[in-house]
Amino acid sequence: MMLFGKRNKDKKLAKQSSKSDLNDKNVPSSNQPVLGVPLSVAVKNSRSHDGIPVPALVRQCIDYVEQHGLEMEGIYRVSAPISRLDELEKQANSGGKIGFVDPHDAAGLLKRFLRQLPDHLLGFPPLAPSSFENVANSCHCKSDVACTCEAVEHLKEMLKRAPKENFYLIAYVFLHARHVVDKVWHLSDSSNKLISAKTQ
Repeated sequence: MMLFGKRNKDKKLAKQSSKSDLNDKNVPSSNQPVLGVPLSVAVKNSRSHDGIPVPALVRQCIDYVEQHGLEMEGIYRVSAPISRLDELEKQANSGGKIGFVDPHDAAGLLKRFLRQLPDHLLGFPPLAPSSFENVANSCHCKSDVACTCEAVEHLKEMLKRAPKENFYLIAYVFLHARHVVDKVWHLSDSSNKLISAKTQ
């Protein structure tokens, strides 16, 4: 899988890599806060190794979920213990290595990062978050097919006005969300086929 220029590893190397190796990738390189600060500050304090303006913390969380959690039921519905997330947040804000032991750790920390952003991800001058909601609500396309009306073009134009940090984070999170949804549909389809085969 390629996420904004990040290349796939060779399958053989991927099999040989351990979870600890994964935790070392995109490790925040500063001892300044990453959670609870403006996105531009988080990007500065948690630089990605390839210069992409997305906090390394975010990419580390997503990478871990993509490799270890896509087949887990309710990966973003089931939460890690609060005490565990508090410890992970402390590690992230101190610039230390984040030691995920479970995909729910990574999913929970990503959700906490997004919730603690002081500014709405879709709120930037002169646009307000409600501007995106209003345009999205104007779409009358069926929910199970891609939008073909003018709403999608309006949304694209609005996103072009976003600060680069907002734009890249939105794109990165939405792409990850698509992978999660695609996997859920695939697993659901496989389960339905299995049930059908068992009952025929």
